Amino acid sequence: MESETGKDEQAEGPSVIQERLNWKLACRDDARVAQGLYAGEEIEEMHELSDAGVLDEFFVFLEEVGILHAFEQISLPGVKRVLVPTVQFVLLYFLKVLFGSSSMNALPRVLFSNLALMELVGFNAQQCANGLTKRGDAQRQSKKKQGPITPQCLAENISKLKQEEMEALFNQMVHLLVGWGLLSGERIAALDGSKLPTPQSYEGCGKLKQTRKVKVKGQKEPVLEEYYVYGWKVLVLMDVHTRLPLAIKLVPIQEYEGRWLVPLLAQAQRNLGTHAHIGTIVIDRGYLDGEDLWQVHQRGVRFVIVGKANMAVVADAHGLAQGERAKVRERVVRHGHGKTASEERLRTEVVGLEALTSYDSYGAAAQTQHAQRRDYEGQADQCSGGASLGQSGAQRRRHGLLDQCAGQRPVHDL
Repeated sequence: MESETGKDEQAEGPSVIQERLNWKLACRDDARVAQGLYAGEEIEEMHELSDAGVLDEFFVFLEEVGILHAFEQISLPGVKRVLVPTVQFVLLYFLKVLFGSSSMNALPRVLFSNLALMELVGFNAQQCANGLTKRGDAQRQSKKKQGPITPQCLAENISKLKQEEMEALFNQMVHLLVGWGLLSGERIAALDGSKLPTPQSYEGCGKLKQTRKVKVKGQKEPVLEEYYVYGWKVLVLMDVHTRLPLAIKLVPIQEYEGRWLVPLLAQAQRNLGTHAHIGTIVIDRGYLDGEDLWQVHQRGVRFVIVGKANMAVVADAHGLAQGERAKVRERVVRHGHGKTASEERLRTEVVGLEALTSYDSYGAAAQTQHAQRRDYEGQADQCSGGASLGQSGAQRRRHGLLDQCAGQRPVHDL
């Protein structure tokens, strides 16, 4: 019976928290330890293999960097009586994300009932067993308390943080990590946005109209139905190589992303300080605005963006690329799993061009306002680009890559 239990313990994989921290993992091997002790080997260190043991070292790291001190500076606006320090709410929600729990209702089982973790956050055994207050004890029949607070208490208090405070905290954390030595030199960054749906009652959230296909009884063809999505949109500018976010912006879900390109780039550079600088930024077509791209160039940052098929500069690039020698890359991409798995061979050809001047909206606002005049001349030697011809099976795709890389450059993922 003991051997079966040992095998089960060895078969268990790393926990979610260990995987998310991406640290070197240890596994339990009692037989090997016994052999070492019997042979007289010296025990150098002893480590606890539980999540609390891993997080103990992680919290030491946060304190050394200065992030725990940043957590302690957070305050909840409009809260007159503080039963639990704000830093404990922040740490609990921080652990919720680290544990990968998508539901608040799972916290009593996953987090609040773990005495070692709760003591690490700052609660004692009495509080974990009986709660911080006796509120609701008279109505409680059979279900015992699990943890010092309820999931609703954590949700109601952490949601009182204003978006400005969350952005300031995030920027401070990035600045501390970079100052600790996590990033240095020239960096390649990427910017993209993600939608965060919320209930309609969430204070300050945005409203976005969308369409979907629905089936109607008695009709063969589906019909389009309009509906509204409520929530926020988080814009994240991250380092490509380390996947470390460098700056974020939280905006209503319906807001145009492009207007935040330059402010986010400036904020990211402030977070990096003198330790590192952004040399290249990769963005999608949602940020295709000539005046914004000109400001990016004026900051000394190279931009890479996919042009639209109806743009004159893209048509010019395709025409000029016909007689040029292309950089070619071939790779095999796997799709699906198991019996349904398939392979697809992709061939990408890229031709580098320079001195493209047919992107009329690329430039300062004072100049591009005259783009419709017959004698207008676009920016020369500033907006370069490339024509990309990608082949996927029987399908062929044409892209225009607008960047500031004169000449031919190595082929990267497109």
